[in-house]
Amino acid sequence: MAAPSVIYDVRQRTTYGRKKTIALTVDSRTPTVLAIAANYPPRIEIVGPTQILLGNEGKYEVSLAAGSAKSLSVLHVSLIDPLGKEMEADSLNLIPSADKSRVSFIIKSVKSDQIGTWLVRVADLGLGASAIMRIKFARS
Repeated sequence: MAAPSVIYDVRQRTTYGRKKTIALTVDSRTPTVLAIAANYPPRIEIVGPTQILLGNEGKYEVSLAAGSAKSLSVLHVSLIDPLGKEMEADSLNLIPSADKSRVSFIIKSVKSDQIGTWLVRVADLGLGASAIMRIKFARS
């Protein structure tokens, strides 16, 4: 690249940071999809309860940080258990509100869920922005 740019791996949902070059190992069976931009994407904020009692639910809202001139696009929401396993059945793709400034979703816990700290990862697939929130699942 002619100048340092922000490099984001779309499939892995990770940022390499601002770089002029990167070293990649590519797999012939799994594509590598990189987003390259002059600036970092806007910051995403997740607001909602930090604890859910087993058998209950929590409502969450995702928005861009104050002062952002961008709009949300398609959001991918992942729920990750305390052992680091992504719960595929609980993953969501969401379209934001009409003004493209926010989106809400609900996380439902069942009595058999593992107690501990879970992660909610939200990635804006169009902007390359992401955020993580920690949620404690606890017994009532």
